[in-house]
Amino acid sequence: MDSGHHRSRTYDSRGRGRRNDDEEANASPQDRIRRPILLVCDDAETPEQYKRYLNELVNSFIHDCEDYDTKAILIETLLLCISELPMKTSVYGTLSGILNAKNFDLGAEIVGAASDQLEEALRNGNWIKVKLLLRFFGELLNSNVIFPDTFIKLIDDLLTSLNDGATKPLLADVVVHSVLGSLPWVGATLWERSNESFSRILSQLETYVNARAHTARAPLSALSPYRGASEKTPYPQEDPINYLWSIVVHLKDDHWTAYILNRPWVQFEDVLAHALQHELRSFTLPEHEVALPFLPPAFWILDDEVIEAEFKLPPIHHVARYILSDTIADLIDFMSHNHTELATRYLQEGKLAVFYNLDWIQEEKYVLTAAIVEATFSEILKLPSSRQRPVFYAHLLFDLMPNPKAQKMIGRCIKTLVSRMDSDVPVGGMDLECVKRFTEWMALHLSNFKFQYKWDNWVDFVKLDPKSTRYSFVREVLERCVRLAYWQRVSEVLPDALKSEAEIFLPEPGPTQMIESRVKSDEAFLNIVDSLKDAMQKKQPSNVVESMLDRLHEYVKQVKKAEAENGTEMAVDGGTDPYITSVESDTVVREVFMEIVLTNGSKSFSHALNVIERYLSLLQTYSATRDAKIDIVRTVGSYWEKNTQFLEIMIDKLVNYRVVDSYSVVSWALSMEVLSAHCTRFFLWNVVLNTVHKLNNKVGHLNAKYVEKQKQVQSNQMDEMEDAATNEQDEAALRHYENTLSAAKKEQRDVYVLVFEKLAAFLVEYGRQMEETGADPSVTGTWRWVAGLMLAFGRTFGHDIKDLQVTIETIVFSSEAEMPYNIWGLWQELAQMYDLLK
Repeated sequence: MDSGHHRSRTYDSRGRGRRNDDEEANASPQDRIRRPILLVCDDAETPEQYKRYLNELVNSFIHDCEDYDTKAILIETLLLCISELPMKTSVYGTLSGILNAKNFDLGAEIVGAASDQLEEALRNGNWIKVKLLLRFFGELLNSNVIFPDTFIKLIDDLLTSLNDGATKPLLADVVVHSVLGSLPWVGATLWERSNESFSRILSQLETYVNARAHTARAPLSALSPYRGASEKTPYPQEDPINYLWSIVVHLKDDHWTAYILNRPWVQFEDVLAHALQHELRSFTLPEHEVALPFLPPAFWILDDEVIEAEFKLPPIHHVARYILSDTIADLIDFMSHNHTELATRYLQEGKLAVFYNLDWIQEEKYVLTAAIVEATFSEILKLPSSRQRPVFYAHLLFDLMPNPKAQKMIGRCIKTLVSRMDSDVPVGGMDLECVKRFTEWMALHLSNFKFQYKWDNWVDFVKLDPKSTRYSFVREVLERCVRLAYWQRVSEVLPDALKSEAEIFLPEPGPTQMIESRVKSDEAFLNIVDSLKDAMQKKQPSNVVESMLDRLHEYVKQVKKAEAENGTEMAVDGGTDPYITSVESDTVVREVFMEIVLTNGSKSFSHALNVIERYLSLLQTYSATRDAKIDIVRTVGSYWEKNTQFLEIMIDKLVNYRVVDSYSVVSWALSMEVLSAHCTRFFLWNVVLNTVHKLNNKVGHLNAKYVEKQKQVQSNQMDEMEDAATNEQDEAALRHYENTLSAAKKEQRDVYVLVFEKLAAFLVEYGRQMEETGADPSVTGTWRWVAGLMLAFGRTFGHDIKDLQVTIETIVFSSEAEMPYNIWGLWQELAQMYDLLK
């Protein structure tokens, strides 16, 4: 949440100090109200300070609250802070309680506005906001603003979904997760003031949790950050509902005492006890489709086995650990627009600690910096997707580096995560999508420090199996470092043991000239090719280039005809190369043309785009069929094999220009040949995932245009002034949009099926080859990488694929017997995830 110009505040970091007169004069009326609310208690270290700062704030506003504009700004700011400063919920709950005690009508408006926001959050599927508002309502109960029974009714309203057989399983899970996540804030008050009703709620939640334990949907193994048998993972991959329920059970056994939470309302009991209370309205879950987030298992780096004094944190099943990780993660997400302010103003040990029970944290000697860094890495590696882009987390952790504790903790996290990538269990270890995310972050992190690092720590990885995760991790980090700088710059900082390993530190990026390597003896062919190169270099128009391509095509046909008639190769100046005689004439010409296009555009991306635009009509002519499109993608892949950044970008641009399509890109990327050679390379993942993302964006754009046109047509039809001709034109335009959208959706459906077909076919064929050698394919590195890509793809596009689940299962995964080597098991992991959305 942006607070305005933070260096010129109305109040200081404690929420009580005035700025100088000039700054005060320049502040807008809105800022004079908002900033004190935003900054209140930011430096309160004792209960007495909390009381003083809150009293000062209330006294400064209470007399102005009769003014409509002032009151509106106050309520708006208060609710914005509740939603975006999750660690200060108790502060704003207490503030609302004091305001309610002094002005009952103002309290009613705060409760009403919060209720409006909860309804909106439920309607829009904003489940994080639902969770935070439930906590705020809990703090309103603590501060005697609302009745206990009305809070119980709120929970009852939400939990009605548990008894509705039509409710999606994932919706029920998300609702229960939100309710459970609010209980640490309000459990003690409910237990004291509404014991019987609260016990009934707990019993209902326990019944739900126990019932889930007997269903196939818990836990979701497809979302686990570590693969393999549970006893072999760094810590148990625990279902999030079960985990949160265990927290609540332990909290109940501890008499609902969440020591880590501040309770500023206790300082105002004499005021709050006499306040009038409010009822809450009824709430219902939305009947329409809403966004539903998957709930992945909690991710820990400092689990209970590795906790140490230097980075001491509560045990992972302690309520304090949950509260720290959850509130910090939400704060990081809400402040993602300003990573510098986030790091310097909130994510510092002393500044963050004041929002919790500072005395208890100091007494237990917990290190909040460790929780901050761990929560950041947890967000980076969160499945099925991070909430922010990798570059944000890289900047955030860089901003934390001036703190020596943060430096040590980041180093510890890197060491721990790298050590957990592989497992002594075959195909166990870190999920490969998590490895990919960590790789991207690591390269960005290194670039922030001019690639200075203890590279010797990774030297031993060159001795590992090239299909092992750590071996691939080092190679991919170095490749991304080269992308972020240049090859020579990275080479200068590497030790010889890494630099000399060609499969770890790849050769300097550059193009691969294929025609010269394939055709060496046919001078006539090479002369035509040289003429074509010269013409395209001189930017000759398309008709000139086309005539030269026709000439090349005719020559190749003559060679093939002569060979067919004579039974021998046509001798031309020393003989014709097998490449010309063994490859289709159209393919030869297409590959030559495409290679020259790539060569002329190899200097920069702008050069590449200029060449494509100059000869776009020819490129589209030579890519008219599906096989031709795959040929072009294959040519790009071979030409830029040693510069995968150019490869990714060129394929993306050719899709934009409709020279190739998503189907052809996926067909090439997931072919047996390419997967066998590059299954451990993340550029291949990027090509597939980015291509499908682009296709989905296209479908979304066309759908929006179709809906807009549909509304326009309906509006025109209702207008009696419109004539029949106009209506007919509208109908024709609408049919055009509908047909275009239908074609795009068919392409989308075909591509989704194709991805699973290709990956499953590869695993089946690879398994057959391994079985012939007596090896178990499902415990090999190749199987792990291809299976990892299947899981990553299935997770990334889960909300779309769920609608095609039956189709994909019928076409690709027909039965367990036809899908050996645990391929069926992989699909079932994804199917289990899709079932939650139905």
